[in-house]
Amino acid sequence: MKYFVIEGIFTEKLPKGAAFEAEIKAHVEYLGAEIDSGNILFMGPKTESGGGFFLMKGEDKQDIQDFCDNDPMFKSGTQWYKITEFRLTDCQDPLKYWFR
Repeated sequence: MKYFVIEGIFTEKLPKGAAFEAEIKAHVEYLGAEIDSGNILFMGPKTESGGGFFLMKGEDKQDIQDFCDNDPMFKSGTQWYKITEFRLTDCQDPLKYWFR
């Protein structure tokens, strides 16, 4: 298993009002399904700019890229992703179950 930090970065193509809220809702539901399945450890928006971060595990970077490419916000052109693989050195004991 490999681990990836994914940064979502908003593009200049942001919808307004209700359309944006609907897109965010679909995006959160899309990521939430992977939280429920155990593949995403955490997710959340940036506090000072558009986009957010999540931590995901998968077999390889292409699996993660495919997942990101199917995100509703990516498909609409609202957000793109920077995917960075990392190797875990250590973590707090309560998180070790996820990194097994």
